Amino acid sequence: SRLRIRCRNASFGCNEILSYDALEHHESVACKFLARACVECQQLVLVEKVFEHENTLGICKPLPIKCVI
Repeated sequence: SRLRIRCRNASFGCNEILSYDALEHHESVACKFLARACVECQQLVLVEKVFEHENTLGICKPLPIKCVI
């Protein structure tokens, strides 16, 4: 619990370094830079920019679907 870990959203601007015990809550609830994977292209996008990402032509490039049949 003394281990200090940088928030996974550091690439989006979060500078928090938290204890292991506080990390999960911060990354899933408290972080101001929450990101999620786009359902179409799997790119990480800030939650507040998801609508813009999905609805602006040229930004989201859906991944091809591989047929397993």
